[in-house]
Amino acid sequence: MHIACSASSLSLPRGVPHVGPLLAAPTRWFSPDPVWRQRMSRHRSVGTGRRYPLTMICRVYRLARSSVYAAGAAPAVGPPGKRGPKTRGSDAELVEEIRAVLAACPFHGEGYRKVRARLAHRGRAVSGKRVLRLMRTHGLLAPRRLGPPNGNPAHDGTITTDRPDVAV
Repeated sequence: MHIACSASSLSLPRGVPHVGPLLAAPTRWFSPDPVWRQRMSRHRSVGTGRRYPLTMICRVYRLARSSVYAAGAAPAVGPPGKRGPKTRGSDAELVEEIRAVLAACPFHGEGYRKVRARLAHRGRAVSGKRVLRLMRTHGLLAPRRLGPPNGNPAHDGTITTDRPDVAV
């Protein structure tokens, strides 16, 4: 954001004390870069001897504080990593521990809840959602039976019995 500003064109807002060094504004276009903000915040008030607050500087220059903060923000460097808080171990280490838990199990597969509980028993506190995500992406989830548990529940509406239900 660039703003045209000169000392003669500025009129102080009501209630703003004398801001002598601040009125030595450039007469050309300028942008609120971090160097400018540091330079302006180093000036001290003649009356109080304190530094000028950024709110007053922005009011005099008719700048939004958000534009000054945005100009001073450092751009993100590098590719974005995994979102969220940084965990104690990497995902690769945790997958190796999950594989060790599954290798020690006598069954064909284990669910993520039981794997998470066994990891917690081994002293590795980890979220169940993280275990589920890693097991799903690496194909380590237990095989599931698809379909209804007792066969096809749909029938043609006629039920016949082999023998009558008579108590003898």
